[in-house]
This record gives sequence, C-alpha cells and structure tokens, in this order.
Amino acid sequence: MSSVIRLLLAAVLAIGLALLPSGAWAHAGLVDSDPRDGATLDALPAEVSLTFTEDINPPAYVVVRSADGADLAEGDTTVEGPVVRQALATGEPGDYTLAYSVVSADGHRVTGELAFTVAGAEGADPTAGASPTADPSGTPDAEDAPADGTDDDSESDSDSDAGGSTLSVVLLVVGAVVVLGALAVAVGRRRAR
Repeated sequence: MSSVIRLLLAAVLAIGLALLPSGAWAHAGLVDSDPRDGATLDALPAEVSLTFTEDINPPAYVVVRSADGADLAEGDTTVEGPVVRQALATGEPGDYTLAYSVVSADGHRVTGELAFTVAGAEGADPTAGASPTADPSGTPDAEDAPADGTDDDSESDSDSDAGGSTLSVVLLVVGAVVVLGALAVAVGRRRAR
C-alpha cells in the first residue's frame, strides 16, 4: 500500500511543478545596455539600446532626460526580440538618466533606470546643471508612457504577483496530496478489514 501512496504523491507533485507558470520563476531582466549604467561618454549617442533576458512585447517606452529635465528621446521606441532601441536628439555635456518601461513575455511590466554622463569637450563640467528630474521610481512619466491596457505594476509588484501565483499552485498541490493521502489511507483500512 505504501508504494501506491508514494506513486500518487510523486504524480501530484510532478503535475503541480509542470503547471507552475513560467512567470512564477522570473520576469525579463536587463542584461546589457548601451550606454552602460554609470558610463562616461565623449558625446551623446545617436541611440540607446537595452537587452533583456527574454523577448519584450511592444510597445516599450524609453525616456532619456538631460540634467535640465529635457526628454531627448526622438521617434518611437523599437522592439526586436529582447532588444529595445530608442533614437536620441542631440544633447549637451552633462548627466543623463535613461528610464524604461517594458512588458516581458510573461505579461508583467518591468521598469528601471540607468544614469550616464556625457563629458563633451575637454574642460567641460559634466556635473553642471540641475539634478536629473526623471521619476525616482524609474518609470517614465505618464505622458511619455500612455496607458496601453497592459499591467503596469512595478517590477517589485510583479515579483510579488508571481510569488502569489507560485504560492497558490503550491497550496493546490499540497491540498491535493493531503486529499489523495487521506483517500489512500481510507482505502487501505477498508481492505484491511
């Protein structure tokens, strides 16, 4: 009888693990950027790019702000698989912030922020000007990222959603194991009579 119970438990656990949504394990993560966070450049690049761990669902939003708060993003953000690109207008030496808001393949919004400096000509002060005015949460301003009907939770909220999903599946599997175990014990007792 104990081998039957073991087989039932193994089957329920295998099914439960197979049913775990892929989003419960991880969301898209930023693995590379051009420019990199903290980089010092001679001139503002013509475009910025972000590379993630999985494909990104369009639309994606990238905002690049100068120290005086001007948004230098020019045209639409493009998405090619896991790579997001944004063309830039020309800019002066100084500090810049790059904020992004993308939707990962599992449907969760992922946001973040990078900073870089354009040193410019020799002797230019890259720290001149006001501090960056990008939203401290790293999410582009609402007018820069219009509502598109997707979940726009922050990355930490997305992670907690995934944790709740995982917990629900685990509780379901544990409940099924308990019920099947109780049934197996009842059947065993009935046969023993």
